[in-house]
Amino acid sequence: MVILFLHGLESTPGGKKPAYFVEHGHQVLNPALPADDFERSLAIAQAAYDEGRPDVVVGSSRGGAVALNIALPAITSHFSVAVADTQWVVTGYLLVQTCFLIICGKIAERIGQAKLFTVGLMVFSLASLLCALSSNLTQLIAFRVLQGFGGGIMFPLMQTLVMQHVDRRGMTRAMANVSLPIALGP
Repeated sequence: MVILFLHGLESTPGGKKPAYFVEHGHQVLNPALPADDFERSLAIAQAAYDEGRPDVVVGSSRGGAVALNIALPAITSHFSVAVADTQWVVTGYLLVQTCFLIICGKIAERIGQAKLFTVGLMVFSLASLLCALSSNLTQLIAFRVLQGFGGGIMFPLMQTLVMQHVDRRGMTRAMANVSLPIALGP
């Protein structure tokens, strides 16, 4: 499988996450994206996509935003809708995720981090499946909003739970393992 991996702001090409895919037999396209220029990052990623025709595009943090921007033209074409309408696939997710990032800690104090994480994981997973099964843009946007709700709960708690339950010697590896689902999810 050919994977286009778009790294985040804090990482570089050839890091732990793309190396994981290579170790498991995948061909990885991993272009260097400039940290200070989103438009240039998008152009570089689009060129890598056009040249390599990957089976999967994976983005880590900011790379996820770049990956989704590469997908927007295909979504627009697939559903035969205006580009302005397609932008809500990104905006809806980010708005809801950001809102729940803010209040997640308070909710976790009341019902428990592990329980809340489980709820977030279930919601995010179900919403991801529903996104894949969307038959129109309205459904895709609604399911992305639901996905943002699950992600807004799950992502901050993953790192918190790792920090609480892993000793210092295994922290780097554990945080890298926790970051991989974050890269794959959005």
